[in-house]
Amino acid sequence: MKRDGVPLAKSSLLLVFNTMLYQAALLLLGLPCLFLVVVTDEIEVPSFSVGMLIYGFLTLLLMLFICFACMLHREWIYKICCFGIRLLAKWHLIKDQDRALSSCNASLLEYRASFELICTRGKSVAFCLLLNVAKRTLKAMPVCFLAMGLGFHGTTLVRLFALNVLCVIASASVPIPGTAGAAELNFTMLFGGILGDHVLPVMLTNRLFTFYFCVLFGGVWTWIKTLKTKDV
Repeated sequence: MKRDGVPLAKSSLLLVFNTMLYQAALLLLGLPCLFLVVVTDEIEVPSFSVGMLIYGFLTLLLMLFICFACMLHREWIYKICCFGIRLLAKWHLIKDQDRALSSCNASLLEYRASFELICTRGKSVAFCLLLNVAKRTLKAMPVCFLAMGLGFHGTTLVRLFALNVLCVIASASVPIPGTAGAAELNFTMLFGGILGDHVLPVMLTNRLFTFYFCVLFGGVWTWIKTLKTKDV
């Protein structure tokens, strides 16, 4: 985006907006999956995973609320930011308090104006949301294919899919880069009673294709582009 002349503030807002749609897609998929797995009580979910699920759903809702509050009630967020900036300035972590407050206000105003523009394009927003739902659906499918390849018949593929979606929701809000470790732990706990001895190889293969391969490919692609443009 920077190379194409898109200002950093605008491109950052686009990333925030896409993150909101991704979170909304997770909630849209997660609620019916939660009903299928937890309410029907056909799959036993460990208490730790239940706690992580509650944490994941609440965090997604909180993040969406904050994003919409920035757009609809800028003054609420501005007051919170002012409190944080003054506190950091008191701890001598911010040198120029007035500049930080001015920058915060300008960012919130631009954020609100940008999202008001986005909201006038309902078809584009709906299309982006559908793309995020499709992306999340496809990323939850490898577990089903692996189970089919193993000839697994312990439960239905629909429940395996639902369990994987809930595993992502439980891990998505853990403040660790790529949820590394948290995703693997949740997966082994949720799927351990179903896949048995196969849970570890299935988990590693699933994470390889849905996360680590993407990181590796993105790193190599960025390195190649950097060599071509000489622009770090």
